[in-house]
Amino acid sequence: MKINKYNMSNLPLYEILFKETTNEDLTTKEKDEFMKIIKNIDQKGFEISYALIRIFQLENSEDKSTFKIPYGGKFVKDDDLNFNLNDLPLQLKQILYKFLVLHIKTMKEEISSDDDDEDA
Repeated sequence: MKINKYNMSNLPLYEILFKETTNEDLTTKEKDEFMKIIKNIDQKGFEISYALIRIFQLENSEDKSTFKIPYGGKFVKDDDLNFNLNDLPLQLKQILYKFLVLHIKTMKEEISSDDDDEDA
């Protein structure tokens, strides 16, 4: 990892996910799962996903601008931010995929825990 004034090593999630990835594209199965998960992610998941995108950009891109949305992202209705998966760097796709898999699992566990609390 590059060390520079934008180093985000104080975000352990990014560091852990970055270390678990390579510069290879997702498989077709992973891309399909990515698209399925992203449709069901909560607001917190979207916010963390964007933070991961921004950190990756600051750590790995020549363009350090914080005034424009990186990797061709665009605002759509209701101020939602969308990215085309094909426009993201390979390693960033893997980081986001790994995060989404973890986050959706956590969401399901929280729902299950809430249901158990109601039964008690």
